[in-house]
Amino acid sequence: MARSKRPRMSLAERRGLFSREEGPSSWETTLMRLPTRDGPVDLDELVDRLVERGIVGSVHRDIGVKLHSGRVPTPAGDWALLVTLPGQCWAYFLAGQRETDLASQCAQRAGVRVIHAGYSDFSNASGFSCIEGEETLVRFETCGGDGEIVEAYTRGFDEDQILFAGTRFSKDWLIQHQEEHVVELLAKEFDAFIPYMRASGLGDVIEISGFDRNDFRPGDYLRIDLIGFGTTRLEPSPADLLLRDAIRAGDVAAVRAAAAAGADLQHVPGSGDSPLILA
Repeated sequence: MARSKRPRMSLAERRGLFSREEGPSSWETTLMRLPTRDGPVDLDELVDRLVERGIVGSVHRDIGVKLHSGRVPTPAGDWALLVTLPGQCWAYFLAGQRETDLASQCAQRAGVRVIHAGYSDFSNASGFSCIEGEETLVRFETCGGDGEIVEAYTRGFDEDQILFAGTRFSKDWLIQHQEEHVVELLAKEFDAFIPYMRASGLGDVIEISGFDRNDFRPGDYLRIDLIGFGTTRLEPSPADLLLRDAIRAGDVAAVRAAAAAGADLQHVPGSGDSPLILA
């Protein structure tokens, strides 16, 4: 990733977006918090809510040291990292697969507040949404034009229309700020700093990185938790790994041996697919 100079403002003080002049061409970031909490996010409080509501089935808390030393195996099933930064009231939700679907589940079933923001260089499209339970506080989508402002697309997704809906802001708010960077303003309205971070589980271990590596050194991550959704195994068994490797090699005998040894037949470590789909 490209490097940029460390901002003069500390991570704890920052609100809005990371430096767009030197940022990645396309990006997306998801943030999460309990709407009833003020001040810096309490990760235990947030994770406990997700567990109590039956969304998260397993948790490994405060794994930062192990993660940075390459000792956290890639789970079998749907998983995410929850990351906190100094002074921020939002946790950063870095999912291995299906990021927006998993975050929406957390919002709807656990009543947490979720921000999802991003930009696509391919279509010059920007987006920002904030939902809480079943309520959409704001939803903004644009392809960078000065098109008609609508609360719902009238012709399907249309680059000549700007979608702006939700209960928090009126159409007049957008008209007033349309010449500015709306995603940046919305982030500040919700007291959020939106960096670009990602988690990767394509190998045998999870890796985490931030766009600006000068900002996101290991000590800048205040805390990192690993959460597994549903029946996800946060620590794949030897049989799970054997099944994965046997499928990739097309070794039928080894597949049978892995199944007999108790391999998970619903999830594959490092893949969002089931063993059957992967095969």
